[in-house]
Amino acid sequence: MLRQMKFLIIMILMITQIKTKTKPKPQSIPINNLISIDYKTWQPKDFHKEWIRDSLQPGIPQIPWTINWEYQPLNHRIAGITRHIDTRYILIDLNPLYAYECDHVFMHELIHAQQIIRGDLVQEGDIWYWKGEVVDWSISWANRPWEIDAEERAKSFINSRK
Repeated sequence: MLRQMKFLIIMILMITQIKTKTKPKPQSIPINNLISIDYKTWQPKDFHKEWIRDSLQPGIPQIPWTINWEYQPLNHRIAGITRHIDTRYILIDLNPLYAYECDHVFMHELIHAQQIIRGDLVQEGDIWYWKGEVVDWSISWANRPWEIDAEERAKSFINSRK
């Protein structure tokens, strides 16, 4: 009986060792190791700041808009998102995966901010409007009129600065 218990204990120890050897401990990979560019060093260029001042801000005595930006982990297919957070406050989220083209992405999102400020792109609850018409989200990104507008104007603006 003692011999059988000894054998059983040895077998249990051997099985637990085999299980721990076959299942390596999972390792976490910091997101920064997946991004080869140091996106934290990117800052809006002077031409971005001038465009904000000249194209987004109302003249005195009107209350100016607050435009902030930050890096956010977004879906890998989304380079940026512009959100109308509060009265006269817009937040632009930039995806760090697109850091190599932040000048363009930021300009594209600034044009969305302008569309919001002008009232061309409006959100009321869960419903969006483009120039007074209800937005059809089934249209592909490349065919959405507000995206076409933002993309064409951003390309033109960035290319004129090169």
